Amino acid sequence: MKRNSFLLLITLLCFSIAADALPPGKRHAGRELMRVKELFGDWKSTNISGDGLWLVVSDIGLNLGEHGTFYATAMMNDGGKKIFKGDYYMDKGKIRLDLDEKGDFICYYTLKDDKLNLHFTKHDVRVQFERGKLEVKQKPASSVGAPGMHF
Repeated sequence: MKRNSFLLLITLLCFSIAADALPPGKRHAGRELMRVKELFGDWKSTNISGDGLWLVVSDIGLNLGEHGTFYATAMMNDGGKKIFKGDYYMDKGKIRLDLDEKGDFICYYTLKDDKLNLHFTKHDVRVQFERGKLEVKQKPASSVGAPGMHF
């Protein structure tokens, strides 16, 4: 009986040590994975605030892929658009967007009632998203006439 208790104690001790040896992002991975799966797919911005970003950017579309890649489209107020893409990494309330050739952006995220909120604390930029694809608007045609028409 004492031997069985001793083996049980050793087994439990080994499991607890093994669990602590995992990196923080991998502990309780099952629960985090379910949460992360809720973020996959297309999102469109409903509100952009902070650091004057809203003066330049009118809307943002974001796609978080299942394989750790993202694709974002920023619609500019002048009618143009900018494309951003790269890899992303997640850990308990944080997402790191690794932009190709532009560095990392670490944001805090919350997901509630199918609304995604990202907060880029470095510049205090906040973006609220809802599910759906961003409608990409075409740049308005210029009202200036053809060369030589002198309008």
